[in-house]
Amino acid sequence: MKTRQRNPLAPTEIMFGFMVGMVAFFAVWVGVSVAFGNYDAGSACVDVEHGVGTYGGWDRGGGSPNTGEGFTELLPSATASSTVSTVCADEPTRMQSVYSGVEDWAVFGYVCGFLLVVRSALKAALGRGIFTPSAAKRVTMIGWYVLVGGLALTAVESLARTLLARTLIGDISYWDFLDFWSTNWTAVCAGLGTLTLGRILSAAVPMKEELDATV
Repeated sequence: MKTRQRNPLAPTEIMFGFMVGMVAFFAVWVGVSVAFGNYDAGSACVDVEHGVGTYGGWDRGGGSPNTGEGFTELLPSATASSTVSTVCADEPTRMQSVYSGVEDWAVFGYVCGFLLVVRSALKAALGRGIFTPSAAKRVTMIGWYVLVGGLALTAVESLARTLLARTLIGDISYWDFLDFWSTNWTAVCAGLGTLTLGRILSAAVPMKEELDATV
């Protein structure tokens, strides 16, 4: 009686199919909404830390620091303060809406690219085997994509926030780009980990070939 060989890539295939379905659903939803004129990009807002440029925070907007009036049950021994203000356009222009939507669309493109490189790796692993040069190469490709692509995504998001902030606050300059930078350490760690896995697979390929030759 033959024992059924389990597919070691089955969990990855299931997750890949789920992600493809989610991306396809989002794309169809946006397409239908745009076609019927029901798509709302939302307000154009950006979070600005106090001290970016010459932005002093509360004193610039004519308000007062949050000393707790926003909380209904703030204890006497506690104080509340804010280091970030959300600045929004009352009636966003087309370019402000574009700057505001860049982050979402950049993430969408990043996910689509990730799915493509994962699909390539799955095809190589299912067609030729896991311990093959092509599979190891594509796993390494995934690692580079996650690492470099994640940093590129952060750069695009930071640039979009800077450009939007410049349309809302007069003294924000292009040099404040790094103040809007927020490194995605999860992507960095995942990319480095996948690169390490690719190197391990590359080192295991000759060992697998030697083992097959001796059997």
